Amino acid sequence: IGVALLELPIDFNTYFMLIESSARRNYKKSIRNEYTFSRFNYNERLDDIWDINRSTTFRQGEMPKEIIDNKPKPVTNGISTSNLHDYLYYGVFDNEDKLVSYLGIMLAGDIAMIGNIYGHAAHQSNGIVPHVLVDGAKHIMEINKCFLKNIFPKVKYYGYGTYYGASDSLRRFKRKFGFNPKRVKWVL
Repeated sequence: IGVALLELPIDFNTYFMLIESSARRNYKKSIRNEYTFSRFNYNERLDDIWDINRSTTFRQGEMPKEIIDNKPKPVTNGISTSNLHDYLYYGVFDNEDKLVSYLGIMLAGDIAMIGNIYGHAAHQSNGIVPHVLVDGAKHIMEINKCFLKNIFPKVKYYGYGTYYGASDSLRRFKRKFGFNPKRVKWVL
C-alpha cells in the first residue's frame, strides 16, 4: 500500500505534460544551463558520486554519516544477462563532464524503480535533479521502443519508493513528477 508509482504513457511529450509546470521549468532551466544527461558506469564515477553525496548534510532529512564519510564502494554485480532485470545509472553532467546529479534505477519486469537520486548541492538551483529524473523516464520510454526487438519487456511503471512514511516535502516532490500512492501486488 502506498508505493509511489507513475504509469508511463506511450510517449515522452505526454509524460512531460503530466508533470507539474514547476518541474518542467526546472528541467528546461538545466538544459538552458548546458547540463547534459547520459547513462554512465557507476564504478568509473566513484569520486564524483562521493562529492555529490557529501555536498550537503541534509536532504529531505539528515544524511547518514556513513554516506558522507565513506567513499562509495565499487559495484561488483557484473553485467546483467537477463532481459527481465538490470540496474541502470543515469547522470547529469556539467560542461566539464563532471557528474553533478545521479539516478539509480532497477529494471525488474514491468517496473523501473528508483533506488537512489542525488544532486550536488552547489548545482541544485539549476534544476539538475528534475533533469535526471525526467530524462531517466525518457530513457526508459526509449527502452520500451526496443520491446519489439525483445531487448527488455515493456516497462509500464516508473516507481519512487513509498509515498506514505515520506516527509511532507518528499511527498510533494514525488507528486510534482507524477508519482502517486498505489496499491501494488508484487509477483515474482
